[in-house]
Amino acid sequence: MYLQRVVNNIFNQMFQLILSIFCSIVTYALCSFLSEKVTIVELKLLLKFKIFLNIIKLLVGCILIEIGDVNHMNILIVNYIGNNVTSAIRSFVRLGHSADIAIPSKKLSLGIRKYYKSKYLGKMYIINSPTIAPEKFKNDLLKILSSNKYDSILPFGVVSTISIARIKNELSKYTNIGIADYNIVELIHDKEKLQLLLNDNGFKVPKVYEYESIEDLKNIQIKFPVVIKIRKGCGVDKGVRYAENFEELECNYKDLSSKTTLNSDIEDFFKPMIQEYIPGKIHDGLFLFNKGKLKSAMTQIREVTYPISGGVGVNNITTYEPELIKYGKEILKFVKWHGPCQVEVKKDERDGGYKLIEINPKLWGTLDLSIKAGINFALKSVEIAVNGDTEEEYNYKIGLKYKWLFPLEIYTIYQDKGNRWKRIKKLFDIFKDNVLTEFDITDLTPFIFNIINTFYNILFHREKILPKGREFH
Repeated sequence: MYLQRVVNNIFNQMFQLILSIFCSIVTYALCSFLSEKVTIVELKLLLKFKIFLNIIKLLVGCILIEIGDVNHMNILIVNYIGNNVTSAIRSFVRLGHSADIAIPSKKLSLGIRKYYKSKYLGKMYIINSPTIAPEKFKNDLLKILSSNKYDSILPFGVVSTISIARIKNELSKYTNIGIADYNIVELIHDKEKLQLLLNDNGFKVPKVYEYESIEDLKNIQIKFPVVIKIRKGCGVDKGVRYAENFEELECNYKDLSSKTTLNSDIEDFFKPMIQEYIPGKIHDGLFLFNKGKLKSAMTQIREVTYPISGGVGVNNITTYEPELIKYGKEILKFVKWHGPCQVEVKKDERDGGYKLIEINPKLWGTLDLSIKAGINFALKSVEIAVNGDTEEEYNYKIGLKYKWLFPLEIYTIYQDKGNRWKRIKKLFDIFKDNVLTEFDITDLTPFIFNIINTFYNILFHREKILPKGREFH
């Protein structure tokens, strides 16, 4: 792999040299044609001088490449290609590293993926889904790692993080992995188990109603509204419901618990968790730990979410909330966390306190905002995996706003019929100095694909973008 990178770099430099010489010939030929003052002898001298300078440039460039290549890292990402993954890949490559991706999929072919990938992305592997075929997933990764030299493997989504944590010891024979051990990841992933453990140890968390069957709920004094969510898994569209009375609770409970899963370690619809509803905005504490020690932290507020009642961030703003950092730090130290994670809380409108909603044991979907605000959690996670540690970093831009235009902003406009025109007018905020989007002029293909995919879903798959059950505002 190292030799291949060196050869590629030299060929790139030679191509630039040839292109430069060609442009010089055309330029000087044009000059001689337009002006009688430039003689053939002078033209030859100018060309020789130009060639000499470019050869020097080639040699210097190759030396600099070799010097810089000492710190080069080759990173394998395991996840589908989302905006957060694309952002991390761009940041890696712009800093002199390289990144490939292994995409878990039901269909083991590249399909149209090869047409909308980022220009910064190297190889693309399609591997078996750990949800459907965990053993094949493991074997696919072992085959890739044993055939290629990767400095680190970096999972992004919940599914890939849990699946890699489970086989961490086997994969570690070939590469470095900077995530927590499986028993800790599994604890964090089980929302009900985590909430009950934290409650028993004095942490402020929403009330969880314990029960054995749906019939037991009739005998429990429940304070409505409540949230019904699957204990394991993510995705507000299929895993979260709200209820204002027992009839709605029973209906939504049956809806969720009737769903099936191929892997209960990743998604578990049996006996959904029933949790107190906390009124207020969603705030995120974004953390990076190295074996229980905090290395970086940032806070943000989800100004707009999709669905509107609460979900992924559509418009996020960086904030500085020391109490949230303290709250999240104490929880993560208690569970002996290692690696990146997102502590999702609500600031309770009733008492102003932070209440834990859940912890996402992974790099978050709004990673691009974190990187552009000043902390590259993805790179620092790799540094911990490869070097054993990373520098502490807590400085970032506060008040930076990020709008995820496609598909989230458009889906929110489509969903919120009553405020549709108001939301359309807010799109023009993107021209303000402190507002960012996923648009990258140097890498347009992913952005264009997201536009096409957004309107394709609106036209042909509206059921995917409309909320399930009651909406809370």
